[in-house]
Amino acid sequence: MVNRRDVLKLTAATGLAGALAGCSAQEPTGTPEPPTRTPLPPAEDIAPTVGIRTHQRYGAILVGPNGMSLYMFTPDEGTESVCYGGCAEAWPPLLVESPQHVVRGAGVRATLGTTTRTDGTIQVTANGMPLYYWFRDERPGDVDGQEVGNVWFLLNGAGQPIMPTVSTRDIEGLGPTLVDPHGMTLYMFVPDEPHESTCYGGCAEAWPPLLVDASQRHAVTAGRNVTAELDATQRTDGTWQVTANGMPLYYWFRDESRGDATGQGVNDAWFVLDPDGTVDRSAPPATEETENE
Repeated sequence: MVNRRDVLKLTAATGLAGALAGCSAQEPTGTPEPPTRTPLPPAEDIAPTVGIRTHQRYGAILVGPNGMSLYMFTPDEGTESVCYGGCAEAWPPLLVESPQHVVRGAGVRATLGTTTRTDGTIQVTANGMPLYYWFRDERPGDVDGQEVGNVWFLLNGAGQPIMPTVSTRDIEGLGPTLVDPHGMTLYMFVPDEPHESTCYGGCAEAWPPLLVDASQRHAVTAGRNVTAELDATQRTDGTWQVTANGMPLYYWFRDESRGDATGQGVNDAWFVLDPDGTVDRSAPPATEETENE
């Protein structure tokens, strides 16, 4: 007679053996295959976010991954862009998906970084300056945005704005006129001798000379529309003043903004100059004060 306790033991043993057999059947055999990984492209195949292009006039300039020229905007506040709306349509920012996607091209010595725009997009910076394209540049090598409004400038390989010593600006009532790189009007002084200033003391306080460092006296640069012959002459205090066709150049202390030309005709001795360095003796442009007289 079979004992009921023995039957239960036999049943339990049989079930355990079956369970173990099932587990053994499910275990993988052989060495498992490693997961497939998509290989990264070689570093030389990754287009740099910011690269270098050599321009005939400006030398090495910063360009985007498409080879188009890049610009900085002087009104920007540090790393913060102030170019939105219509400005950003004309000057599209150089964008990346994330800061990790910024790739430095060969020859780029600028410190690259990013800044977050108000719409959440990420804009590339060079030495902290947000970078932009110009919508009128049509092909690599175009630099039509250079000096626009005296606020947009190309950058060299070190990330420094390429600003001419003397540029031009269309001033109401006077037309194209010589200005400094920031658009402030420049003047000549009739009593001056060629390459020699006679304006010192109180005169120089009211009419500050346009100066360059001694190291730059042989590298005075002309803006794209300037045809006057530029040079520098040494003043009695040892500083170097910029000249146009031999005439020392000055500011007027009462000009406050780009486009101001309130020094025109003062004492019949101070006059602006055309892009070719010709003295413009036109009547001074009308101001609110003269209009109310």
